[in-house]
Amino acid sequence: MLHPLLTGAGPTTLWLMEPYAADHPTTIEELLRRPAWHAAAACRGSGTDAFVIDAKKEPSAEVLALCDGCQVRGECLEYAMAHPDLVGVWGGTTERERRVLRKKAASNSVRFSSVRG
Repeated sequence: MLHPLLTGAGPTTLWLMEPYAADHPTTIEELLRRPAWHAAAACRGSGTDAFVIDAKKEPSAEVLALCDGCQVRGECLEYAMAHPDLVGVWGGTTERERRVLRKKAASNSVRFSSVRG
C-alpha cells in the first residue's frame, strides 16, 4: 500500500510526458506530486520517447496496444483531461483527441444547463 501522502495528484507537472524526463523521480517533491495510479500504469518504466510525439503524428500501434491493456487507463485519461497542458499520449489519447473530448464535454454541459432552465 502506498503512503497516504502519495495518493494525491498534487500540482500539475509534466513528470511523465516531458521529453527526456526520467521515469524515476529525482526529488521527494516530484515523487509526492505523482498520482497513486501511476505505480500501476502499463507504461511505467517505458520512458517517454514513444509517448511524446509530434502533435501532428499518430501514436504507434505499440503505444496504443499498451494503453488498451492498461488497468489504470481510465484514471490516466481522467488526469489528462483535468490537466490540458500535458503533452503526449495519456489514457490512449493524443493531445488533439483530448481537446476534442473537452470541447464535446463543454458543449454537452452547456446544452444540459440550458435544458434545465
